[in-house]
Amino acid sequence: MKKQLLLTSSILLLAFTFNLTMGQAYHFKEGFGDEPAGWTLTNTYLTSSSANVHNEFDGAKAVKMKGTESVVQTSAYSTAAELSYWILPKAESTTLKVEKSTDDGLSWDELESFAPSSEELDTYQNRTIAIDDASDAIVLRFTATGGADGDALFYLDDVSLTKMDAGPADATLAEISINGVAIASYDAAVMNYSEELFYTEEVEVTAVANASGASVAITQAADIFGDSAARTAVIEVVSEDQSQSLTYTVTVEISDYHFTTGFEDTGDGVMPAGGWEGGYTYTSTNIPGPGDHGDYQGEAALKFVRGQQDKAGYLQSPKYPKLKSVGFWLMIEAPESTAKLKVESVSSAGSAELATITADELSESKWTYFSYDLNAADSTNILFTPTLPADGDTRIWIDDISIMADSSLGTGFSTSGIQNGVLSVFPNPVSDQLRIVCPDKTERISLFSTSGQLVHTIDHPAAVVELSMQNRASGVYILMVEAGKEYYVQKVIRK
Repeated sequence: MKKQLLLTSSILLLAFTFNLTMGQAYHFKEGFGDEPAGWTLTNTYLTSSSANVHNEFDGAKAVKMKGTESVVQTSAYSTAAELSYWILPKAESTTLKVEKSTDDGLSWDELESFAPSSEELDTYQNRTIAIDDASDAIVLRFTATGGADGDALFYLDDVSLTKMDAGPADATLAEISINGVAIASYDAAVMNYSEELFYTEEVEVTAVANASGASVAITQAADIFGDSAARTAVIEVVSEDQSQSLTYTVTVEISDYHFTTGFEDTGDGVMPAGGWEGGYTYTSTNIPGPGDHGDYQGEAALKFVRGQQDKAGYLQSPKYPKLKSVGFWLMIEAPESTAKLKVESVSSAGSAELATITADELSESKWTYFSYDLNAADSTNILFTPTLPADGDTRIWIDDISIMADSSLGTGFSTSGIQNGVLSVFPNPVSDQLRIVCPDKTERISLFSTSGQLVHTIDHPAAVVELSMQNRASGVYILMVEAGKEYYVQKVIRK
């Protein structure tokens, strides 16, 4: 891991502590990727068809509930406040019944019965049910009836269940999230977490207490690229009656990779992750020759399947900052001499071809690895565009894509020796000339926006420098002075 950090506003603040406004505590927010652990799905199908997926929570699928009788049953949860779900009705003369059981399924109490009208078909709608049950083991069940066996009656997606509020002596957390994504392994009885993240320049840890009256204070990690202690956020929870206090820690490890994927078997047109785009691609485990490549998790690979003029396949990544390289494995099925795959980087400066890989460079009996250096400081997409014959069975398969970041691009510096707010800088706020008294051995003065963009530099400055701020937009800037092994950082306000 690179012990560098980029100059962003959150990093310049180094460590900070704040109190959170309490959110609602959830048992689950289920967006359906794989079948949820402990749940039972009967006569259903997890579909990834984009027309039938709602996509509020994590998960690229929805539950297709089929004719005759289709059941989705949750595992047991302690207390239940409110149930929320999104439902897409597909047929009239059908019913979706929602029930709860508090005796391990021996008996069921109906919560609601939904029979859609013709006007409600083919549109996702949100339904909520106030349960308010403090039982220790509550199981929920959705049952779809009507229609012929195999018919699509409903699509169920984005189901959530909130907990009832805990008591005044409760100092546990209900959830810990990193950059808005809940830690999947969270358990209220576990105090310390270590989480590896794809490359990011900012990390924010948030938390929700089980009891709405409890106070939560979070000290964010001082340096997400530093040693273990610097990469650790501390969460302190005090119960409402102040009789209990607990301390949780979250230590992050930042990967050198923006993204890696081994592809799951998600079907036609489903992208490997959020933000990716594509057309006429298909993920499948029915792979000829050697099967999937297998470096990363996932038993499928993705194939480009069309060659017609009006049905051009492509695969494009989201924009990633500071790209170092892209790597991937390719294989060709039923080779044809005109088949090829163009790989490009696309940024605000335009597109740049990294390579055009021809059929002669590919094999149908083994995977071939390709890797290209980018060293791109601008935010950049990676675009794969195949050329395939309109007729025949020629397909290009891709697997185990990796996109590596390079944190040395841009304004990197070590966090050792940072001196915060001790520069002699005046006037501040400033409207015209900013006067800077430089420490001994000053080598460079840099001015940044709060988003981390470098807007001005002065190399080997004099002992006293006047920096014009007259033509700069009003707002907050960050001034950094490099003097020997020390870094001096000062917030500057342009009036």
